Amino acid sequence: QGVPEHTDLAAARASPGGEKDKAVAHLGSMVAMAFNCSTSPVVPLKVMGVTLLEQIVKLYASTLDPDFEDATLLTQSQAQIMSVLRSALPSDASPIVTVGACNICWELLSSKAPVEGDVIARVV
Repeated sequence: QGVPEHTDLAAARASPGGEKDKAVAHLGSMVAMAFNCSTSPVVPLKVMGVTLLEQIVKLYASTLDPDFEDATLLTQSQAQIMSVLRSALPSDASPIVTVGACNICWELLSSKAPVEGDVIARVV
């Protein structure tokens, strides 16, 4: 499930050189990039954004935030993730984008990440 120093904030902080050169330190930027692509009107960009977000959720959804009890690293990105899911679920969305959104929902449901039940219920 990835190199611990790149997927776990506590491990990144404890590693030589600290967290600054680890992927987990750039999680907010990665989510923002995936969000921007996913909400683009250009379908290939939208597909790439949803695919990137799926990988981000797969790697980080279950990772606890060492700074906040009972919170995952993706808690602060919940609004962006849910916005991507809402934009990928309408009936006029590209089928490949909707499949990606379903995969994101699956990753969220099978992890410790906080989710909005009404958005997930539309997929399930």
